[in-house]
Amino acid sequence: MQHSRNGRGHHTPLSAAHGSRRRRLLGIVPLSALLAACAPEPVSIGSGEGALEASSDNPACPGGILPNGITTTTQAGIDALAGCTEIAGDLNLVSFPGMDLGPLSELRVVRGNVDVGGADNETRRGREVFLHGLENLEEVNSLRLNYVMDSDLAALANLRRIGWQQGSTPTDAGRLRIADCDGLQNLSGLEALTDFGELIIEQNASLASLSGLRPPPALRSVIVIGAAALTDIAALAPVRQVDQLLLSDTGLTNLDVLQLETIGDLNITENDSLISAASLESLTSLESLMVLLNDRLEELPQLSGVNDVRRVSIVGNAELRSVPSFYGYQGGPSTGFGLAGSIVDESWFPRPAGPGPLPPELAPNQIIGFDMFEVAANPRLTRISLPLQGRAGSAVIYGNASLTEIDFGSAGLLNGLFLHNNPMLGVFTVYEALRVVDLRVTDNPQLPTAFFESLPALSRVISGNLPSSAP
Repeated sequence: MQHSRNGRGHHTPLSAAHGSRRRRLLGIVPLSALLAACAPEPVSIGSGEGALEASSDNPACPGGILPNGITTTTQAGIDALAGCTEIAGDLNLVSFPGMDLGPLSELRVVRGNVDVGGADNETRRGREVFLHGLENLEEVNSLRLNYVMDSDLAALANLRRIGWQQGSTPTDAGRLRIADCDGLQNLSGLEALTDFGELIIEQNASLASLSGLRPPPALRSVIVIGAAALTDIAALAPVRQVDQLLLSDTGLTNLDVLQLETIGDLNITENDSLISAASLESLTSLESLMVLLNDRLEELPQLSGVNDVRRVSIVGNAELRSVPSFYGYQGGPSTGFGLAGSIVDESWFPRPAGPGPLPPELAPNQIIGFDMFEVAANPRLTRISLPLQGRAGSAVIYGNASLTEIDFGSAGLLNGLFLHNNPMLGVFTVYEALRVVDLRVTDNPQLPTAFFESLPALSRVISGNLPSSAP
């Protein structure tokens, strides 16, 4: 069944709903939660209580092995580790002015987590770190570098493994995190590192290339945030599978070097130089997709071979011309999209005057449901095609200034359908009888409503559209 109408309608500006970019990114899990680590309680040394004597026969390291985890905040504390070849627990080196890691030159293995540079909330000025002294380090459970001022990672040339070490915390194993290292320009020096599970690059102002990185074909996470100078990610070409890929605030113009086949969660957010992500057409499996606030992005891949998408949110991309033509699940009790996670702004929904709860028909969870396919505030987008089959989740499509047509294929049942403020929308097409649990069609002045008024729905709000009696 198809309805169409030509003509132009009034468009309500979206600037009020999207005036603050980061405040609207409610679908993104806070990085602090993502990166939370559990570590055994370390022993603190070098904090003023008298350092251990440093010698080649250091009694703190019988046989070269330090039996406990260590947190040190002074040079005396680092000096006390001279001669240690292995640390059985964590190694926390909190930065301080004039920090010298030279006494750690014999250290080869840390069974726990290594944190160089201290916590993110430390006062940064005067606490910059240089990695000289870690040249013999070979294996750690996880590695976190903060405030490092080296231009590359040549001091880690012998590091070959970041992964689970006996006696360590398995949940941290394999994580390489590099944060606030403003001098770092590339990752040269990590060529020997071929065994790790996560890469997190956060707020590194000068990082232009990931050259030097040699990742395995499967990773749990690749997270790059706040790397505006980064234009070269060719080092990631060997990766075929990643559970989470997040690219935010980078200098990338395209993703052509990536040859990924499987992604769990894909998040492309606020990359002001990114023009195309079309090369991700190679994907055969994708669970969730978020594409948010990329000012120059024109192309997304069609992904016609992907049939396991669960969550989609494509919002605020000023130049985007098309969205992927996803195919839903083909069988089982949850066929179609089971989409979840939205950045819908509740200010879009009408609320009654005065105190008190919303009536059930206007409650946000009734409008957006628990599952979501969301396409919003993409002013150059003209068509959406979702060849759905059987049961699908909720579709929320709003504020797309140039959108003229929506094709929902053979969708039989939608948990929710919300069409709001699409001023040029005149065509809505389905090829099978459609039923909707929760229907909201509002402020689409070119969209005839006769079809929606007759559509079987448990709840229904229809207003501000082209009257069914209009010629």
